[in-house]
Amino acid sequence: MDRRYTIWGFFLIIQLVLVSAADASCPSLFEKLNLSIKQAFGPKPARISGGKAFPQRPMSPPRVNALQDYTAKTGIPLKIVSESGGLVDAIADARDNKALFFFRYKIATLPAPPHELFFNKLDASVAGTKTGYREDIKGQGFYSLMLHRMVQRHPEVRMIKASLEYDNLARINELVKQGYSVAEAIKGTASYRVYAQNGFTEIDISSISFTEKEPGLLSGLSYFVRKP
Repeated sequence: MDRRYTIWGFFLIIQLVLVSAADASCPSLFEKLNLSIKQAFGPKPARISGGKAFPQRPMSPPRVNALQDYTAKTGIPLKIVSESGGLVDAIADARDNKALFFFRYKIATLPAPPHELFFNKLDASVAGTKTGYREDIKGQGFYSLMLHRMVQRHPEVRMIKASLEYDNLARINELVKQGYSVAEAIKGTASYRVYAQNGFTEIDISSISFTEKEPGLLSGLSYFVRKP
């Protein structure tokens, strides 16, 4: 190796060490380099909107025959039990009234004019579980049916406030890392498809709210979706 390059490299290292030591309050030189590499090649901060569109599949209707379909598959007869004026519904085994699936919601009013009504605090849960997951319940269309009943019961309400967690939030993070904006990633969630089945298709971009713990990792995501 040419001696001139060796000497030059030695002085460059000395200079970098001195620059790093001159400001002890800043990250070390290696931390700075690591940060630069992450910014250049790592996940990018999430965009609210814009970019490529999420490909939409043909929209199916609400699963209004979900109970009958489940009974046909399993032989278990089901019924719906309503409480609190319909704000709490449960799907129960008709033989012993043991609840399998709960659906809760509230109706609220926006504080600013024109004071629109909206469905709020939608919550679906499976009896006997912490995460709402059970293999024999998942994908049976219970959520689609219950949301359809809610919408039919309150035709004057034309907006939903959605809060994403568990599978829906994981799906958002997956799609954001693929380069989709948050608004487009929402369209790839199971919950949005159920809203869209019931006519709630327009995502209010200005209402999208979330916390980004690190680039591409979102939590606490909520948004409004309305009927056209």
